[in-house]
Amino acid sequence: MNAYAKQLAAFNNAIIDQDEDMLSLIKPTRLDMLSPAMRLAVYQKGYIERLIQATCSDYPTLQHYMGEDVFMQAVKAYVTATPSRVWDLNRYPFGFADGVKTMSADQSVHALALLESAIADVFWLPDSVPLDASHWAAISLEQLASTHFKLRTASRLLALDCSANAYMSAFREGNMVDMTDNPEYLCVVRHRNEVRRLVLDVAEYHLLSAIHEGLMFNEALEKTASLPGVDVEQLVIQLPQYLSRWFGEGVFR
Repeated sequence: MNAYAKQLAAFNNAIIDQDEDMLSLIKPTRLDMLSPAMRLAVYQKGYIERLIQATCSDYPTLQHYMGEDVFMQAVKAYVTATPSRVWDLNRYPFGFADGVKTMSADQSVHALALLESAIADVFWLPDSVPLDASHWAAISLEQLASTHFKLRTASRLLALDCSANAYMSAFREGNMVDMTDNPEYLCVVRHRNEVRRLVLDVAEYHLLSAIHEGLMFNEALEKTASLPGVDVEQLVIQLPQYLSRWFGEGVFR
């Protein structure tokens, strides 16, 4: 690394880590209109402001739920405690969902942060070719039982403790609903360049989770059927609808 590269690295670290040791290395300007501290602050403040903007852009529903002042306090606390260690600024805000858990005891805040983080994550994840819907029509029961299905690369399964998705849907439509403690289960998947939020029933969620763990379809079905609270008869009845929907919505690759 040459001297110039070392200077750039030191300057970059001073911006990210808010390091005041860099001040002694900054030469005064010809007219000395701005002190070294003021010149460094231009970059530091710009860096901080950009991280704040990036984080806010991923969590509009959470901002509405928490209120502007409380939300901004949480974002600024996250940015202060979390230097950027990724080259892609789009990925910086993803850690906010974990960070907000230490800032609020409200489970609804956690659920909304998790949901909006998953949506942003799925939006930026690499694409994968969906399994053709015609595969469902042609597959035999024997083939189905022994198949290892794989979820799309750009997908996430979520189990939320409250009605965060219903709250988000209403907010996006300009309506207001109360947050309830009714749990929600979702498959967030990007299909045809659109991030979709598929609302699942509890058995459907557990079945997809077991498939995502790498189990063959019949093994995943057996595991789901053995779980407390799962109505086995209803599971069997709903299975064709599950499969048709999953293939149609591009859940598998």
